[in-house]
Formats: sequence, structure tokens, C-alpha cells
Amino acid sequence: MKIKMAFFILLLVALQSCLKKVPKAVEDAFLDRFFGAKDLVGAKTPNNDWSATFYIEKYHYITANFSPTGTFEAMEIEIHDDDIPENIVNKIYSMYPDATIFNVFEKNSEKSTSFIFEIENKGQLFGIYFNKDGTYQIIPPDDYRFISRINIEND
Repeated sequence: MKIKMAFFILLLVALQSCLKKVPKAVEDAFLDRFFGAKDLVGAKTPNNDWSATFYIEKYHYITANFSPTGTFEAMEIEIHDDDIPENIVNKIYSMYPDATIFNVFEKNSEKSTSFIFEIENKGQLFGIYFNKDGTYQIIPPDDYRFISRINIEND
């Protein structure tokens, strides 16, 4: 019995050491900036930053990104209709005439604003990251920046 208990404790300790713990600096920075956030889900990104998706009544769901030291990097909110830059939508449809735009996010950092479009074109699901200056980058469907946006809702 003691051997089984010791094995269980060792397994528990090993599992806890594998879990990614949010650094205190990130936690404090988040709470200072987004007091009252609800339905919080946090994750460490492949580039070692921390991403938190949460709900705030005025904006609904927001994603905020912080460095490992707690420095705020950017915030993303979903935008609709008149908030979506028409020139970017026109550019997407000129590149992909058969595309369907599912979601659009505005990403704001201290220095810039950019837009992330989730698109389906001819059966392919992918994203496009647009900077305000018109430059863009395709986000492949297997990229963490795209996969992390997919929400599975259970009604």
C-alpha cells in the first residue's frame, strides 16, 4: 500500500511540474488592466508569450497578449460591419473572389493596429493578417495563431 501511495504522489508531482503556470508578473499585469474579467482561459503560446481570452460586458470576448515578464503586448476584439475597413475587405475579395469572411478581429498594441480575417475559400479555411499600411500575411490553417481562434461551442 505504501508503494502504491508513494507512486501516486510521485506521479502527481510529475504532472504538476509539467503544467504551465502563469507567471505572477503576467497574472498581476492582467488583473491590473482587465479587472472584472470573467470566463478566463489562458495559454502559453509557442513563442513563450501568454495569451488570455476572457469576457468583459462592453466588448464581449477579448484576447490579450502579455510577455513572460508581464508587459502588455496587444489586445484583440472581434469587430463587425462598419468597423471593418472596407478597403481591406475589397482587397480580400479581389484576391479571393469566392471567399466567405467568417470573423474579423482588430488587434491593437501600444504602437499599431492590425486586422485578422478568418476566411473560407473553395473549401480551404485560413486567416489573413493585415497591417494598416496594406501589407498582409497569410495564416495557414495549421498555424497556432489560427488554430487558437477556433472556438467550439456546446449549446
